[in-house]
Amino acid sequence: MPHWSTTIFSYGIFAASAALCALALLVDMVGESSKGLTIASGALAGGLFLAWRLGRAKSPVRDPDEAAGDVPGLGWIADADHRIIGLGSQFRDHFGSDAYGTACSLQYALHCDDVEEATLQWRRVWETGGEFQGTYRFRGADLEHRWFLSTARALRNQDGQVTGWCGTLVDIHALKLVKEEDPAAIQSLHSLLDSIPAMISVAGGNGLQEYNNKTSVNFHGKTYDNLTGTQMLDSIHPDDRDDFMVARAHCLEHAVLMDYRTRVRRGDGVYRWVHLRSQPVLDADGNAVRWYGITLDIDDQVRLEDGFRSAQEQLTRASYLTTLAELSASIAHEVKQPLAAVVTNSHACQAWLSADPPNLHRARATAERIVRDSMAASDIVNRIRALFARKPPMRIPTDLRDVVQEVRHIMIKEATTERAHIETVLDPEPLIVLADRVQIQQVLVNLIRNGLDAMKSNTTEPKSLSISVQRLGETVLVEVCDTGAGVRDPSKIFEPFFTTKDDGMGMGLAICRSIVEAHEGSIWAGVGAPRGTVFSIRLPALDRAMASTTG
Repeated sequence: MPHWSTTIFSYGIFAASAALCALALLVDMVGESSKGLTIASGALAGGLFLAWRLGRAKSPVRDPDEAAGDVPGLGWIADADHRIIGLGSQFRDHFGSDAYGTACSLQYALHCDDVEEATLQWRRVWETGGEFQGTYRFRGADLEHRWFLSTARALRNQDGQVTGWCGTLVDIHALKLVKEEDPAAIQSLHSLLDSIPAMISVAGGNGLQEYNNKTSVNFHGKTYDNLTGTQMLDSIHPDDRDDFMVARAHCLEHAVLMDYRTRVRRGDGVYRWVHLRSQPVLDADGNAVRWYGITLDIDDQVRLEDGFRSAQEQLTRASYLTTLAELSASIAHEVKQPLAAVVTNSHACQAWLSADPPNLHRARATAERIVRDSMAASDIVNRIRALFARKPPMRIPTDLRDVVQEVRHIMIKEATTERAHIETVLDPEPLIVLADRVQIQQVLVNLIRNGLDAMKSNTTEPKSLSISVQRLGETVLVEVCDTGAGVRDPSKIFEPFFTTKDDGMGMGLAICRSIVEAHEGSIWAGVGAPRGTVFSIRLPALDRAMASTTG
């Protein structure tokens, strides 16, 4: 089945449009016979009740045939390429065939005098994505032609793209054959409209209200006379009134469909959101001679949408604050190592200078280490700032063997505290890559710290962590292996906010992946043997000649 996407609410609005068209014919052809009125009234009541009921539904339509069956009349659904993918049961019963593969195929059932006009109109609608409406004669399974009101509209996704088409044929044969006015039919029509649980209105070509059904009267808490002319406009929310009047004036001037959401004051003084659709009836010159409107109360739906949006904003803010706290803690941990070394070397320098006589040689060497560690802390802060500012890394030719040794020196004290052993396996030849030294150190420190955390639960198993660096074709491969419990789904651990730690937020590995990918490399995780996790990093190798030239 071709892919299509819409919602029950969309079909509800379409059902309302189809019923609105039938309403126009009912009023215009009010002189029909009682039998004809009964036939069309039944379709109208069913269509409007369906619009009212579907307009409040929340679950998505799943089966095209089922959805087509819910559309009043002989319903059908097509995909974006106009291929019919769903037919209502009434459609199948009337035409007695499943042979309609495209909406164009309906032309074979059209009366020969209607083919040209209907085909041209369909092509214009498909090109513009507008709405289709017309009255034509179709041949049924009994080979007899009957008049139908044919309506259709495009179904669109949230981005406004056409994802399909929905249409219906409403049998108006009896209405077309009506010749004389029947007062009883008018009264029957009013009774029918008053029983519909949706607000129905009729206005003249100038937009002045001429009729509102009982549901509309009850909603506004006014009499029929108090809803005529422009009196109903007084119930529009003051904040919405100016924009509504501009939209209304545009539709009246250009005689186009009005489709608008606004807040309207109910009879008890409460403002509620409504969805108003008003369809013009045009004369031969294209001027509006009458307007037929249907209004649906969508206040509950709008409030649900607002509540969901508010909850989503609060969740986003909470995630942002939590992530910020996690990142702050991570940065503090990164900077803690060189600052601790600065403090230790400062005490040592004081001790050498306080000796009698002062040991200037030792003090000078200690002061140099203080400067080196202070610069290391500054580099860490600057690199993190550049990372989140999305600036390109400052890459220079770097021997990864030296980086691994430096990281081991940084982490050896923490590993000793955890009673873990760090082993390095290095290629004897230089392994040069174009890298930001501090950022690669950050990645390796994060992977080693994750390995140490994973091995905290080891009781009888040894806490052993190994780092290997080797040449692999045109790349350099770095592997960090631990003997912890391992991870169940290695493919997800690099996703933001995915964590297996009780106190973690899952940003560390996501940042590692960002750094590695910024170096045109790749990082992944696998299951270790016989246990644990293996983190692998692959970076493009730099030729010695190019490295010496770049350096």
